[in-house]
Amino acid sequence: MSASAPVTGPPGPSGHPHPPRAVSEHLGRQSRHGVLWLPVGPPASGKSELAARLLATGQIDEDAIVGITRLRQMFTGSLRNRGSDAAVFEFADRLTRERLRHGCAVYRDGTNLDAKRRDALVASLPPDTKIVTVVLNPPLAQLRATNAASPEPLPDDVLVRLHHVVNDLAWADLPGTVVPAFEVP
Repeated sequence: MSASAPVTGPPGPSGHPHPPRAVSEHLGRQSRHGVLWLPVGPPASGKSELAARLLATGQIDEDAIVGITRLRQMFTGSLRNRGSDAAVFEFADRLTRERLRHGCAVYRDGTNLDAKRRDALVASLPPDTKIVTVVLNPPLAQLRATNAASPEPLPDDVLVRLHHVVNDLAWADLPGTVVPAFEVP
Protein backbone atom coordinates (compact mmCIF):
# COMPACT_ATOMS: atom_id res chain seq x y z
CA MET A 1 0.00 0.00 0.00
CA SER A 2 1.11 3.54 -0.51
CA ALA A 3 2.41 4.77 2.81
CA SER A 4 3.53 8.14 1.55
CA ALA A 5 1.40 11.27 1.59
CA PRO A 6 -0.69 11.94 -1.47
CA VAL A 7 1.10 13.57 -4.38
CA THR A 8 -0.61 16.92 -4.71
CA GLY A 9 -0.07 20.22 -6.39
CA PRO A 10 -1.82 23.57 -6.36
CA PRO A 11 -5.61 23.68 -6.09
CA GLY A 12 -7.53 22.75 -9.21
CA PRO A 13 -10.71 24.37 -10.51
CA SER A 14 -12.72 22.76 -7.70
CA GLY A 15 -10.43 24.29 -5.08
CA HIS A 16 -9.06 20.90 -4.07
CA PRO A 17 -5.39 19.95 -4.53
CA HIS A 18 -4.45 17.82 -7.50
CA PRO A 19 -1.30 16.15 -8.76
CA PRO A 20 1.28 18.21 -10.61
CA ARG A 21 1.60 15.52 -13.29
CA ALA A 22 -0.70 13.10 -15.06
CA VAL A 23 -2.03 10.17 -13.07
CA SER A 24 -0.61 7.73 -15.59
CA GLU A 25 2.84 9.32 -15.21
CA HIS A 26 2.67 8.87 -11.44
CA LEU A 27 1.72 5.22 -11.83
CA GLY A 28 4.53 4.51 -14.27
CA ARG A 29 4.60 2.19 -17.24
CA GLN A 30 2.86 -0.66 -15.41
CA SER A 31 -0.16 1.39 -14.37
CA ARG A 32 -2.46 -1.45 -15.39
CA HIS A 33 -1.11 -3.99 -12.89
CA GLY A 34 -1.44 -3.95 -9.13
CA VAL A 35 -3.21 -0.58 -9.01
CA LEU A 36 -6.27 0.02 -6.87
CA TRP A 37 -8.60 2.58 -8.41
CA LEU A 38 -10.72 3.84 -5.51
CA PRO A 39 -13.52 6.14 -6.67
CA VAL A 40 -15.08 8.19 -3.88
CA GLY A 41 -18.42 9.83 -4.54
CA PRO A 42 -22.13 9.71 -3.88
CA PRO A 43 -24.46 7.50 -5.90
CA ALA A 44 -25.12 8.85 -9.41
CA SER A 45 -21.82 10.78 -9.47
CA GLY A 46 -20.27 8.93 -12.41
CA LYS A 47 -18.21 6.18 -10.77
CA SER A 48 -19.46 3.46 -13.13
CA GLU A 49 -18.98 5.78 -16.12
CA LEU A 50 -15.38 6.37 -14.99
CA ALA A 51 -14.87 2.59 -14.86
CA ALA A 52 -16.21 2.33 -18.42
CA ARG A 53 -13.81 5.07 -19.55
CA LEU A 54 -10.83 3.32 -17.92
CA LEU A 55 -11.93 0.08 -19.55
CA ALA A 56 -12.31 1.73 -22.98
CA THR A 57 -8.82 3.27 -22.75
CA GLY A 58 -7.22 -0.02 -21.67
CA GLN A 59 -6.22 1.16 -18.21
CA ILE A 60 -8.20 -1.68 -16.63
CA ASP A 61 -9.73 -4.89 -17.92
CA GLU A 62 -13.32 -6.02 -17.39
CA ASP A 63 -12.36 -8.33 -14.54
CA ALA A 64 -10.84 -5.40 -12.64
CA ILE A 65 -14.25 -3.96 -11.79
CA VAL A 66 -15.34 -5.02 -8.31
CA GLY A 67 -18.76 -3.41 -8.01
CA ILE A 68 -20.48 -3.33 -4.64
CA THR A 69 -23.93 -2.75 -6.16
CA ARG A 70 -23.39 -5.58 -8.64
CA LEU A 71 -22.30 -7.92 -5.84
CA ARG A 72 -25.28 -6.85 -3.73
CA GLN A 73 -27.54 -7.73 -6.68
CA MET A 74 -25.80 -11.12 -7.03
CA PHE A 75 -26.05 -11.90 -3.30
CA THR A 76 -29.59 -10.64 -2.61
CA GLY A 77 -31.36 -10.13 -5.94
CA SER A 78 -31.74 -6.40 -5.23
CA LEU A 79 -29.58 -3.34 -5.79
CA ARG A 80 -30.63 -1.76 -2.49
CA ASN A 81 -31.02 -4.77 -0.14
CA ARG A 82 -28.35 -4.18 2.49
CA GLY A 83 -29.23 -7.29 4.51
CA SER A 84 -26.12 -9.12 3.32
CA ASP A 85 -23.72 -6.17 3.21
CA ALA A 86 -21.27 -7.80 5.64
CA ALA A 87 -20.92 -10.77 3.27
CA VAL A 88 -20.88 -8.50 0.19
CA PHE A 89 -18.02 -6.38 1.54
CA GLU A 90 -16.12 -9.40 2.85
CA PHE A 91 -16.26 -10.95 -0.61
CA ALA A 92 -15.34 -7.67 -2.35
CA ASP A 93 -12.39 -7.13 0.01
CA ARG A 94 -11.08 -10.64 -0.56
CA LEU A 95 -11.44 -10.35 -4.33
CA THR A 96 -9.69 -6.96 -4.24
CA ARG A 97 -6.77 -8.27 -2.17
CA GLU A 98 -6.32 -11.38 -4.32
CA ARG A 99 -6.31 -9.48 -7.60
CA LEU A 100 -3.81 -6.94 -6.27
CA ARG A 101 -1.63 -9.70 -4.79
CA HIS A 102 -1.40 -11.21 -8.27
CA GLY A 103 -0.44 -7.90 -9.85
CA CYS A 104 -3.86 -7.16 -11.34
CA ALA A 105 -5.64 -3.83 -11.31
CA VAL A 106 -8.85 -3.33 -9.33
CA TYR A 107 -11.51 -0.68 -9.80
CA ARG A 108 -13.53 -0.72 -6.56
CA ASP A 109 -16.88 0.54 -7.85
CA GLY A 110 -18.82 1.80 -4.85
CA THR A 111 -19.26 5.06 -2.94
CA ASN A 112 -16.24 4.33 -0.70
CA LEU A 113 -17.54 7.03 1.66
CA ASP A 114 -17.40 4.98 4.87
CA ALA A 115 -13.99 5.98 6.24
CA LYS A 116 -13.72 3.00 8.60
CA ARG A 117 -14.50 0.50 5.86
CA ARG A 118 -12.21 2.30 3.37
CA ASP A 119 -9.34 2.47 5.89
CA ALA A 120 -9.74 -1.21 6.82
CA LEU A 121 -9.55 -2.19 3.15
CA VAL A 122 -6.42 -0.10 2.58
CA ALA A 123 -4.77 -1.50 5.72
CA SER A 124 -5.39 -5.05 4.45
CA LEU A 125 -3.80 -4.54 1.03
CA PRO A 126 -0.56 -6.08 -0.18
CA PRO A 127 2.55 -3.98 0.45
CA ASP A 128 3.42 -1.38 -2.18
CA THR A 129 -0.07 -1.34 -3.68
CA LYS A 130 -0.46 1.77 -5.80
CA ILE A 131 -3.71 3.53 -4.95
CA VAL A 132 -5.43 6.17 -7.01
CA THR A 133 -8.35 7.74 -5.16
CA VAL A 134 -10.63 9.52 -7.60
CA VAL A 135 -13.05 12.04 -6.09
CA LEU A 136 -16.34 12.49 -7.94
CA ASN A 137 -18.82 15.09 -6.79
CA PRO A 138 -20.81 16.74 -9.56
CA PRO A 139 -23.29 19.52 -8.77
CA LEU A 140 -26.31 18.40 -6.77
CA ALA A 141 -28.69 19.16 -9.65
CA GLN A 142 -26.75 16.76 -11.88
CA LEU A 143 -26.78 14.07 -9.16
CA ARG A 144 -30.53 14.48 -8.77
CA ALA A 145 -31.14 14.15 -12.51
CA THR A 146 -28.97 11.04 -12.80
CA ASN A 147 -30.51 9.53 -9.66
CA ALA A 148 -34.03 10.14 -10.98
CA ALA A 149 -33.17 8.08 -14.09
CA SER A 150 -31.93 5.15 -11.96
CA PRO A 151 -34.01 1.96 -11.84
CA GLU A 152 -33.95 2.23 -8.03
CA PRO A 153 -33.41 5.91 -7.16
CA LEU A 154 -32.30 6.91 -3.71
CA PRO A 155 -34.48 9.18 -1.57
CA ASP A 156 -33.45 12.81 -2.12
CA ASP A 157 -32.47 13.38 1.52
CA VAL A 158 -29.98 10.48 1.32
CA LEU A 159 -28.50 11.80 -1.92
CA VAL A 160 -28.11 15.30 -0.46
CA ARG A 161 -26.47 13.93 2.71
CA LEU A 162 -23.95 11.87 0.72
CA HIS A 163 -23.21 14.86 -1.54
CA HIS A 164 -22.34 16.86 1.59
CA VAL A 165 -20.15 14.03 2.89
CA VAL A 166 -18.02 14.27 -0.25
CA ASN A 167 -17.92 18.08 -0.03
CA ASP A 168 -16.62 17.79 3.53
CA LEU A 169 -13.91 15.20 2.80
CA ALA A 170 -10.39 16.06 3.89
CA TRP A 171 -8.43 15.06 0.79
CA ALA A 172 -5.25 14.67 2.81
CA ASP A 173 -6.94 11.82 4.73
CA LEU A 174 -7.70 9.83 1.56
CA PRO A 175 -5.26 7.07 0.55
CA GLY A 176 -2.72 7.17 -2.26
CA THR A 177 -2.68 9.72 -5.04
CA VAL A 178 -5.89 11.76 -4.82
CA VAL A 179 -7.29 13.32 -7.98
CA PRO A 180 -10.57 14.84 -9.12
CA ALA A 181 -12.36 12.75 -11.75
CA PHE A 182 -11.81 15.27 -14.54
CA GLU A 183 -8.04 14.68 -14.31
CA VAL A 184 -8.19 10.95 -15.02
CA PRO A 185 -7.11 10.29 -18.61
